[in-house]
Amino acid sequence: MDEERLDLSALDPSVEGARWELMMDAVVSRGMASLAMAQRPSVADLLAGWRRPVLALAAVMALVAIPLLLFVQEQPVGKASPQQAAVTLAVIDWAWAGETRPTDLIEAIGR
Repeated sequence: MDEERLDLSALDPSVEGARWELMMDAVVSRGMASLAMAQRPSVADLLAGWRRPVLALAAVMALVAIPLLLFVQEQPVGKASPQQAAVTLAVIDWAWAGETRPTDLIEAIGR
């Protein structure tokens, strides 16, 4: 090995102060930009953030629905009128047979 030391002062970047500051600012700004990209929440993170509000809403809806289902009585349904039955039969015939004309449906409605 050679006992003589090499002069590396020409490689020292801090000799030119303004250029050194520009390089440091560029490195820091690129690092901050990549840090901001890494901290952006993913879709899974966004969905996980809504977990608590959705569960709270479901619990409130259950608390409201249970008494309604337990204590509200069904209203008796009356029989359909002959006109309503004719409309229903016309629509069924039209759907299954494919032979019913649109005018048959209008006649069944009574217009």
